[in-house]
Amino acid sequence: MPSLPCWDLTDLFAGPDDPAIERAFAAGEQAMAALNETYKGKLAQADADGLLDLLQRYEQLLQTVAKPVVFASLR
Repeated sequence: MPSLPCWDLTDLFAGPDDPAIERAFAAGEQAMAALNETYKGKLAQADADGLLDLLQRYEQLLQTVAKPVVFASLR
């Protein structure tokens, strides 16, 4: 049976103990709390610019927390 590929993941994190992993999750928690504070109960009143802001911030949040998940998955 062929061996599994060995990925070079240093573009994501230096290793499984990289403190940047915890910082990424903490940044995600902070971003989610900020989104919640900004938009909870107010989404129905949001205009197009508000919805665009929400979606852009949410996209950034997903990218932030997906990075450690992808690292773990590929590792």
